[in-house]
Amino acid sequence: MSSLKSIRALAANDVFEGVIELGPRDLKRVAQLKGLDYATAVRTFHRALKEFGLKVWAGANNEMLGLVMAFFVCKPEADYRDVAFDAFSSLPNLACLGVDMTDLTTIYGLMYVPADSAGHTYMTLFEELKKRRVLAEYWTYTVSRQLRYSLRPECVDWTTGKPSFDWDALRDREPEDTVFGLSETPQADYIDLLIIKELESDATLTFAQISERLSLKNGVSISDRLVLYHFTNHLMGRRLLSRYKVFFPLSNVVSTFLIAKVRPGHLDSFARMVRRAPFLGIELFNEDGEIHISTHNVPLEHLEGFVKFVHGKLAPLVSSLDFKMSIQGMRLVYTIPFELFDRETGRWMYDPARDLERIQTKAEGLRAKTVLKGMNQK
Repeated sequence: MSSLKSIRALAANDVFEGVIELGPRDLKRVAQLKGLDYATAVRTFHRALKEFGLKVWAGANNEMLGLVMAFFVCKPEADYRDVAFDAFSSLPNLACLGVDMTDLTTIYGLMYVPADSAGHTYMTLFEELKKRRVLAEYWTYTVSRQLRYSLRPECVDWTTGKPSFDWDALRDREPEDTVFGLSETPQADYIDLLIIKELESDATLTFAQISERLSLKNGVSISDRLVLYHFTNHLMGRRLLSRYKVFFPLSNVVSTFLIAKVRPGHLDSFARMVRRAPFLGIELFNEDGEIHISTHNVPLEHLEGFVKFVHGKLAPLVSSLDFKMSIQGMRLVYTIPFELFDRETGRWMYDPARDLERIQTKAEGLRAKTVLKGMNQK
């Protein structure tokens, strides 16, 4: 590697370490934090976005928003297998949804649940779907703690924009997010949530761009100055955002959920080893600490190494380990569920009965279209 390329690579590593900590909005502070020239920091950041397709997202602080999460796995009845994924995709409180490529009869996902309904109210949705013979079986886990992660800048060859590392030489890393106590009510208003939604999609948006998007997509007329006010005084002032996340494009990756039942006394060791993985996205813990769930967006060329890492480093610490995997076209990712926010009360309004009817109606409509299409073909 030439000395110039080496200098650029080191600068990129420093810049993105700073962006993860401070975000992309203040590259001057990033440059100061890392001892870089401001012009170098700006040029390095935008070059990486353009040439390598990197994405920067803001992570919502779910605890301060009064949200917990639930992970679910379900198998539709035979009559609903072809429509279940599309029917579930209509739910307004999803974080992600996928079809398991190792078992195409299984769908899985994460859903947001208001903190005041964390007493498993959401489970009535799945139980009723089973009673109505839409689902054959299901499993759910309420998540008590969530940690999100970015790519590891030191595991990237910044001259090519490709992951570059030795699976056997990965070092420990600390959680990126600070865990706060769970608020029973959201410490945000409706405008805050709309801004967070946009920053979860693209944290590099300017305040003027956010203002324009809110007008076009949500019919909300708000100036860029008011967006700045909400960002500074609410999103930052009330700690509604966690640290920023930097990712490679998700187009050529295998999105993998690892669901592990950790052996007693080994949770800390297991989590420490999971955090070494370069493609770790989210780490989830269930209420009793027995189940550990993690997501990994693994490039196809690194899938074999990842599987070997899991079986060699993680498997010895668990009593059971399950994979759920999907590729582009078999998964969906969502932002925070702002549609559930009631502006009058300032609280989340979650109604599993309404979601039940939403899924049932969508599924029956899709089935009817399938039958009609078959009749027309005859």
